[in-house]
Amino acid sequence: MNTDKVFFRDLLKTINTYKTRIALICVMSVAFCFQLTFWIEKQFTSTFEINVYSKYFQNPLISGVIPDVYNIPEMRFAIDSMVKEAISDEFIDILGRKYNMSSGTKDEREAARERQMIRDRFSYFSTGGQSYQISFSHSD
Repeated sequence: MNTDKVFFRDLLKTINTYKTRIALICVMSVAFCFQLTFWIEKQFTSTFEINVYSKYFQNPLISGVIPDVYNIPEMRFAIDSMVKEAISDEFIDILGRKYNMSSGTKDEREAARERQMIRDRFSYFSTGGQSYQISFSHSD
């Protein structure tokens, strides 16, 4: 088995020979990557998780008398409706004004369309019995 040896001084000699080409390739690569930051659409996502404990749904007057009974599907439905209710038109209008996502038109049909477009950017799903993950995505 015949193996060729590579010496470090030969490597330096080769790099020295092609140094202008290597520098030009590096500069062009950096310029191309910098230009991509303007071409590619920026996507922003904010995510959080909320936990709603079952004691929230329990009546405080009878909590000491009746033992805790957990109806998971009913509790999940209640939490789901609470999350949907929290994303109200007023909340969406505040988000639209604060982050310039809506045009602020007075036309009710146009405002309803903008609200629906903002509402569609929300995604939420159950991550367990009491937890929900809520995300909002926006792009420039």
